[in-house]
Amino acid sequence: MKKSIFAVLLLPSLVRGELVENPVEYAHEGAVMEGYRVYDDGVSGKRPAVLIVHQWTGLTDYEKGRARQLAEMGYNVFALDIYGKGIRPQPPAAAGGGSGGGEV
Repeated sequence: MKKSIFAVLLLPSLVRGELVENPVEYAHEGAVMEGYRVYDDGVSGKRPAVLIVHQWTGLTDYEKGRARQLAEMGYNVFALDIYGKGIRPQPPAAAGGGSGGGEV
């Protein structure tokens, strides 16, 4: 019994293909945005999707890493961009419209 359970648990990792990672340009109200799509090309047919919305500082390596983790689990993942291609607020207080003194 233990051998069959072990084989079933390993099966998804054995049939996994390669992760496909692509920047995706799209437009919203005249602004060019650049999101990030990741999926496992070893999964065929329909699959569940996950939409990732980034933190105040924009689409970063953190969100892209989470997208890869979810894609490894079989999800079709898109991390969107709410600021625009190449636009990343600095420092984080500027992203919230605050004065930088902790007020928003």
